[in-house]
Amino acid sequence: MPELATTIPPKGIGNIRWNDLLKGVYYAIIGQVLYLVSFFVNSVLQEHPHFPTWAEWLPYIKPIALQIGGYLIGKLGVNNVGQIGKRDKEIVHVGKDQLQELTDKVDTQDLPPL
Repeated sequence: MPELATTIPPKGIGNIRWNDLLKGVYYAIIGQVLYLVSFFVNSVLQEHPHFPTWAEWLPYIKPIALQIGGYLIGKLGVNNVGQIGKRDKEIVHVGKDQLQELTDKVDTQDLPPL
C-alpha cells in the first residue's frame, strides 16, 4: 500500500490541540520572562532583600494567563489552514506514487508566466 502524506492538516474551527496550548504558553511566557527575571533580581538586590510574595508576582502572572487565554480563544476561530472564520478545507489523501506522478506531470507542463 502506498504511503500517505503525514502533513495532513488537523480539524480547525472549534478545535484546539495540545500543541496549541503549548504554543500559547510559549508565546505568552517568552514575552514575560525578562520582566520576571528583572523583577526577581531587583527584589533580591534591594537594600532589604526578600523573595517576592504572591501579591508582588501577580501583576506579572496575570498578563501571561491573559495571553494564553487569548491565543487559545483565537485558535477556536481559525480553520485547518489558518484562515479566520472559514470552514475547514477538504483534505485529499494522495498516495506517494500518485503524488510523484502528479508532480512529474506538472513539471513537464508549460506554465504561463506570473
